[in-house]
Amino acid sequence: MLSEKILTEICKILKDEGRDDLVAILLDNIDLDYVPPKNLKLEYYSDDEGSATDESNYEVDVDDEGFLSIR
Repeated sequence: MLSEKILTEICKILKDEGRDDLVAILLDNIDLDYVPPKNLKLEYYSDDEGSATDESNYEVDVDDEGFLSIR
């Protein structure tokens, strides 16, 4: 959830740009009851598990201008 200060600043910038329609949409879609989760489960990835090793075995073509493309 955006802090009141940040929300006010965003609305001010949008109003200055003449985008009252976006201000209305933003204010209509604010969820005042939202509470961010306290315990985030972090997922750690490695290069030797799952598809990371499979995706590293690809072949590349180089065109006349030096651009790369995957075969």
